[in-house]
Amino acid sequence: MKNITRRALLCGVTATAATAAFGSVLDVHSLPLADPLESPEQTFGKLSGFLTGIDPKILAPGVDPLDLNHEIFTKVSEKNADTLQVILQKFSAAADDQKKAAVESIMAKPVPGDDQAEKNRFLARSIILAWYLGAWYEPEDLKRRSYDAKDQSYYSSQRYSKGLLIPHTVLSPNAYIGGLVWRAMQAHPMGYSNLQFGYWAHNPPGLNAFIKQIEAPK
Repeated sequence: MKNITRRALLCGVTATAATAAFGSVLDVHSLPLADPLESPEQTFGKLSGFLTGIDPKILAPGVDPLDLNHEIFTKVSEKNADTLQVILQKFSAAADDQKKAAVESIMAKPVPGDDQAEKNRFLARSIILAWYLGAWYEPEDLKRRSYDAKDQSYYSSQRYSKGLLIPHTVLSPNAYIGGLVWRAMQAHPMGYSNLQFGYWAHNPPGLNAFIKQIEAPK
């Protein structure tokens, strides 16, 4: 008799019920995932780890006063619930040793005419920017600027003008000070630091004190 694991059984039941349970209106907080014991927000944190290259335990620690995973997840859910569902399903359905490949396929340039893959790709880019910069870039704005022809003005000082910059909004003060860009630089945002007074007189701590890169399953 073939052995059936509890996880495999739950995955099959969840996938079968997904279409019947969800119509055109989606509640992103109750999305059907491969592991029903894990919330969509927890899956989002793990997905973000592969998108950013940073260990999910750094992004969403057990004790998290900034709670950026929740904030970014909520922002993504506001107008992109359908696409978020597709991405989370694709990620959570992949085996642990295939998570990286699943994310790479989400980020890959799709074949012409594959509108859903285009939405997946640029929403993933928005998520990466939200984590690193603490700002939200609409996926459609990223898509439009990515395919716009770049004239000579783009490569001059005018590229920093309001007309050429991609529109964005800072998510919150917490998102700004918690942006991964500061960690990657072994630095801190202007006007804020949680380092001990007088830290500027010494070299910054090692990179491992700021971030921990995600490790592939062995």
